Amino acid sequence: MKKKLILALCASSMVVTMSACSSSDDEKATVPTITTTMVEENDTTTVEETTTAPKEEIVEPVENCEVSNNGGTVVKYGDQIVYWKYNSESYEKQAVLAAYSLIATTQNELVYENADGIKETILTTTGAGNLYILGDKLYFEKMLSLSEREINVISKVDGKWDRTTLATVCKGRILAVDEEREILIIEKIDGSNNVISSIDIKADKISEIYSEGSFLAYDDGKIFYQIPASNFTNGALGELGIGVVDLDGNNALLVTTMPNLYEFADGGEVDVQCMQVHNGYVYYSYGGYAGTANYYQGGNVCRVTLDGKNNEVLATDAAEQFYVYDENGKTKLIYADSYDDIRQISVHETDVESKTSSDSDMKLGKLQEPFYVSDWSYWLYKDTTGNCTSLITTSDFPQEADYITDVYNIELIDDIVYYTVVYSKYNEEVSVGWRDGYDWVKTEVYCKNLTSGEVKLIYNYPEN
Repeated sequence: MKKKLILALCASSMVVTMSACSSSDDEKATVPTITTTMVEENDTTTVEETTTAPKEEIVEPVENCEVSNNGGTVVKYGDQIVYWKYNSESYEKQAVLAAYSLIATTQNELVYENADGIKETILTTTGAGNLYILGDKLYFEKMLSLSEREINVISKVDGKWDRTTLATVCKGRILAVDEEREILIIEKIDGSNNVISSIDIKADKISEIYSEGSFLAYDDGKIFYQIPASNFTNGALGELGIGVVDLDGNNALLVTTMPNLYEFADGGEVDVQCMQVHNGYVYYSYGGYAGTANYYQGGNVCRVTLDGKNNEVLATDAAEQFYVYDENGKTKLIYADSYDDIRQISVHETDVESKTSSDSDMKLGKLQEPFYVSDWSYWLYKDTTGNCTSLITTSDFPQEADYITDVYNIELIDDIVYYTVVYSKYNEEVSVGWRDGYDWVKTEVYCKNLTSGEVKLIYNYPEN
């Protein structure tokens, strides 16, 4: 579930890793849109007309629709949902730790489904990942290779998504969406330069904003980024910088940290791990990884005022994730010891004003991102009230003794949870040292009604 204006960074086991496809469409895009190059006639994009019924009888035109979960892997648009439908060729068949990489040349279907469950394929292309809808345009990322993407857009004509409007915006990736301003924040690839930019839908233009640093979060017209490590001499000891730039390109240093986080520089350079903007403060955690298993070495959780004048350390030797919420007029921080980001047996709560801390029975997770706890359940903090929503448990998908299961792409829209379950089987030949190797067996995509508890299979591959 995504917040309207904030896209925050934090390590998570539910990171989306999508795949791709290729096809053939001789129709050239002609609609006015924010494009640098249009889809050429020799492009490999195709559209699959898989239904025998006319399009008008399947999905009714939709005008001026409310968008929910914008920027998610499933987006609700009016009474329809839009998502990518993957297949048996979308991911690798073998991988260490069952971390299957996408295959950039595989075709995936962009699908929309109405309230009655009737589906229609909009187009088939090498697109994957999150979806963004602003006005009458739908934006997505098309895979060019494992490391290269381009931003594509398709528009509505007469209330329906029209594949003939498919166009290329630029090479790059989408970082955040601001529905109020009707803009997308993107990382535009311009030759060897990566430039944080904005796409203004109303003004029909791309504006370059800043070209140095890595994106961290977006909130209410402000882009937060980490300053390049090359600007610091003691990055492995804890020195880093965070900057902030507005949409007009006005740039400022927010904070720099001291090189006293670790005693020895025996790991990599530290990075910002998690960020949440709340009540005039930027809360952030930072630290580094080291060792053959690349374990997090613990770090600090801090907060700094938006003007950068006051920076405080709130927790030390802490795990990457944290959550900030309000209770009875007080702002509180939930965090855990560095070794305990999943088991959740050492979760603490700190009143950020009085600095008093105590053990807490609250769960550790990041705002608006589903998280896993060790009893095989998944939860979500939807807002900053402190209320935690139970999403799914192992009873919400089949368990098979011969396989391990991993759950991805968990999205909450209204009272419906969407999620993907991947089944794998151990393969010793794929293993590397202590890192177990696996063969992919099957993938199943479900939705669950939180009110009724009913679980439905949306699709699966390979099909039974």
